Amino acid sequence: MRKTAGVLPFAALVLGAGGFFLRRVELKTAFEPSGFAIPGAPVTVALVALTAAALIFAAITGLAVRARYQSAPLYERAYRSGGAALLAGCLAGLAFLIGTALYLYEAVSGGSAGIFDLVFAALAAISGFSLILLARAAFTGRFGGGLSYLSVFPALFFCLWLIAIYRENAPNPVILSYAYQITAACACAFVYYISAGCAFGKAYAGKMAFGHLAAVFFCAVALADPLPLWTRLFFGASLVFSLATGVSFFKNLSPKDA
Repeated sequence: MRKTAGVLPFAALVLGAGGFFLRRVELKTAFEPSGFAIPGAPVTVALVALTAAALIFAAITGLAVRARYQSAPLYERAYRSGGAALLAGCLAGLAFLIGTALYLYEAVSGGSAGIFDLVFAALAAISGFSLILLARAAFTGRFGGGLSYLSVFPALFFCLWLIAIYRENAPNPVILSYAYQITAACACAFVYYISAGCAFGKAYAGKMAFGHLAAVFFCAVALADPLPLWTRLFFGASLVFSLATGVSFFKNLSPKDA
């Protein structure tokens, strides 16, 4: 699948760039001064339509991959990559670590740091190291046994972040104002979870294909929201990691009859 390896993830990125633009326009024009969303705003309808198109694109790709291709049930083979993907993975992991430091600084300086914040920061930091080590394993072809358990931390982190987003927005009746943060966190949790299956000898090629494309799209759209820097780093890092590993994943697929 080498010919389309770079096309599919970058197609999702192009759709995500369109979603980013529409979301920016939506935030400026589709909300009343009171903060409530304007019902039936054209830009909101356009963004929903683009989101549906992106999901259909990812779903069709996933079904096609599931029907015709297979992925190696080993992480270092399923995501075997070169220097560019290694660099992207290391930068993504570093962004997670910087985001962790910024989150802790914000929590401590605001006097609101608690157990939840410490657990959140710990999972974020471990996730950063996990991304770096996973990128290294895909580059070198050597996968340590302990890395299997470390690979699940990014998924756990985003699951916890979903709780954090809900806690922060529980009093907010305007779901549209944070909906794309929710979908981006869900997409990231899914792609990290399903790709971690390779670390345990379970490769679900169709779901992995869907997850990578969905994560790239939704992370790009979520970055249009007025977010703190640490949030942008987590979503931006996940976009870069999903894009780079997605290219490697599609490149390493093999026909089922091979």
